[in-house]
Amino acid sequence: MVAPAGRLLGGSSAVNGFAFLPNSKASHYAWVELGNLRWEWPIFSKAMTRFRDGLTPLQITTPKEETQWPRVWRDTLSNLGFQVCTDPFSGELLGSIMGPGTIGTEKERSFAANAYLDDRVRSRSNLTVMSSTTVEKIVTDTSDGVTATGVRYVNTKSGEKGTVCARKEIIVSAGAINSPRLLEPPDSATGSCCGA
Repeated sequence: MVAPAGRLLGGSSAVNGFAFLPNSKASHYAWVELGNLRWEWPIFSKAMTRFRDGLTPLQITTPKEETQWPRVWRDTLSNLGFQVCTDPFSGELLGSIMGPGTIGTEKERSFAANAYLDDRVRSRSNLTVMSSTTVEKIVTDTSDGVTATGVRYVNTKSGEKGTVCARKEIIVSAGAINSPRLLEPPDSATGSCCGA
């Protein structure tokens, strides 16, 4: 399967279609039934309220006036008997919906890099941004269960490979396609990290 993805700082959030749609209550209840207890709707809904109220670096806006095609689309679905969702944060996402987009109040795209990597963050001594670099494998230690100890990467321009070791934890944030790929057992590298 081929799935295009953004290969730049901020990933696909910098090139996607601006859509910001919270999930439905039904999806969350299904995930809880599968054993994901911290994915309950009240917890998720509280987090989404912060986005709706503008309390996060990622900015979202909902068009105040509908243009013609969304209005025609909504009215057509309504005439066919489908319900209209007027609140994308309600968890009732059936029928037509006019959802918010990741566009700031200045009418500019808001995405992971420009929302979370501002000058205050970039100047931190404990942050290194490696552009043109792709994580290939998660290094794990299986001596006592399975513990992620580092990541192996490759510079996509020079071909240089290296390993970064974790002092405390590894946060996998490689998007909807690459996060699962990295977490699959065949893509994990077993062994010590940096001689540990």
